[in-house]
Amino acid sequence: MKDENEQSGAELLQKMVLLGVPQVGFLTNPETKNKPSFILMNDEKVVCTAQGGECRFNEKYYTPGMMDKKSWKTPVINETCPNNCSYKMLVCDNHPKGECKSSVEYFPEWNKFRGQFERYCREFSRLEKKK
Repeated sequence: MKDENEQSGAELLQKMVLLGVPQVGFLTNPETKNKPSFILMNDEKVVCTAQGGECRFNEKYYTPGMMDKKSWKTPVINETCPNNCSYKMLVCDNHPKGECKSSVEYFPEWNKFRGQFERYCREFSRLEKKK
């Protein structure tokens, strides 16, 4: 029997399509069980909202052509993720309502954080060091 880490990209994609629930992130990337789902930058929580197969910026989760299984792993945010990636978001649950112009909420069934956070924004000016 194959270990979860030995699954092919096709098997991982099949699980994502057939199951379509946030738990699939743990199936496609078992590392996520042991890692925080956010990083702190200037006291702001920063997350990657990409599902497996959606990342295009982090070489740990993307290979051109997407022919290997790492491209189907559910990405975990890190400091190298650029601001122009549409999946990089700030958690704005604690920001005053209406303050974030780009605030969005994801349907719970599409939220890979399983309800841990509710609202997200792209107000990256908050990441700049305060003087």
